[in-house]
Amino acid sequence: MEDERNPWEYPQSHARTVASHVVTACVSAALASIATTLWLRRETPPVDQPAPALEVHEIQEPVVLTPDPPEDVLTAQEDDPPAPETQPVTPPAPSRPVPGQAWEIPDLGMALSWIPPGEAPLGSTAEERAWVTSDEGRGTREFCANEGQSPRPYIVSRGFWMAQTEVTVAQWRSFVTDTEYRTDAEKMGKAFCWSVAGEWSWVDGKNWRDPNWQGTQIADNHPVSCISWNDGMAFCTWLNDRGGKSPEDYEFRLPGEAEWEYACRGGRGNVKFWWGDRLADGQGRANLCSADMIGFRDHRWNERVWWRDGYAWGAPVDSFGPLGRNGFGLADMLGNVWEWCYDHYTPDATKTEIHIGDEPDGPRVLRGGAFNVMAASTRCAKRAHNRASHALACYGFRVCLAPKVTH
Repeated sequence: MEDERNPWEYPQSHARTVASHVVTACVSAALASIATTLWLRRETPPVDQPAPALEVHEIQEPVVLTPDPPEDVLTAQEDDPPAPETQPVTPPAPSRPVPGQAWEIPDLGMALSWIPPGEAPLGSTAEERAWVTSDEGRGTREFCANEGQSPRPYIVSRGFWMAQTEVTVAQWRSFVTDTEYRTDAEKMGKAFCWSVAGEWSWVDGKNWRDPNWQGTQIADNHPVSCISWNDGMAFCTWLNDRGGKSPEDYEFRLPGEAEWEYACRGGRGNVKFWWGDRLADGQGRANLCSADMIGFRDHRWNERVWWRDGYAWGAPVDSFGPLGRNGFGLADMLGNVWEWCYDHYTPDATKTEIHIGDEPDGPRVLRGGAFNVMAASTRCAKRAHNRASHALACYGFRVCLAPKVTH
């Protein structure tokens, strides 16, 4: 039977005995527990436990107090324009001509386009010749009698370079300064210009320095004019004498007329103009014989087109920008000033090789038309000519770097 007495009511001696046994039992149990723990730690490998998470405390930067800037500085910073966008770096032009690439003569600022090998028609079609005699063309049958009965193929087997613009006044001046060259007009003491009488005639004292473009201040970027075929050839000789840049068996020279027409078409076929067949599409592309006043007695050219292009006389080269350049990047191939070609003139239009005649001052070929001639004369196929020594206020030239001509 269970004893229901309160243990705290036992006599004190009995209580001490019980207490002693209790203490002994507790100490023994504690020692056994410690021994067991130590044995387990020795015999059993520790179980991997995830590392306690570390408390990361962000390191605060020291606060540096600076005085507020003056108001005018704040205003200037607010008004500063945004930084300009980075422009792409244009690779430098090659130091010498590389086939397939445009090239530049740096000290003259003369850029030349690469004219690739290919094929193009030379001459005019029957439809084009009919247009020449129309009210828009304003020409006669004689204007195209030397262009052949029908277009014939012309194959360029070797590419060449052609100047992107006509030779400028500044480029010509560099030549004259270097060589003290005197033009045919300077030697003759006159050039064929528009006179104060309102007609084309020989005018004393006129030459490339003053072609008598009345009302026009001649600038460095105008095409040089009052230039003869002899003068153009002399310029090309000077370029070659400077030496060191031309590929082997190439030379600077006037273009052959077949080369000129091939380059003028700019990769297009049987078209009247390098921009197509419509004269009206030439507006904003070429300096043709326009309705602009020529600065003398309120006069306009008789055979003009119906629009104004801003230039009654020669225009600064490449004035019409990208719209005025053909498929090969050549500017002013039609209009502005007539351009001399290497060929001695012959009525036979079927010749595709450069033709060399026997007359020292015989007729030479001119191409491209000018600021003072009717639309019929500003076509890709139009052929004109004059004597090698004649210098007119509407005559200039451009150069090419092409295979040498063997005489």
